[in-house]
Amino acid sequence: MKKVLIVTDDNGSEVHMTLENWGSGVDRLFRRWVREGEVWRCLETGRSARQSQNKRFSSLFRKPVRPSFN
Repeated sequence: MKKVLIVTDDNGSEVHMTLENWGSGVDRLFRRWVREGEVWRCLETGRSARQSQNKRFSSLFRKPVRPSFN
């Protein structure tokens, strides 16, 4: 099973990359991405990207808010 990471580049577009290890991966156009701290950098183009915050699914697993009875 391959691990797929979704990152968002500086322009706001999503990049889906297949991880080879914890510090590098390849996107669908076979461009090499390398992790530098919290930023992913493409070696061929020089673009930088950050890991996406997936807000669509985070609300599904959030604890429900209890009403306060005073």
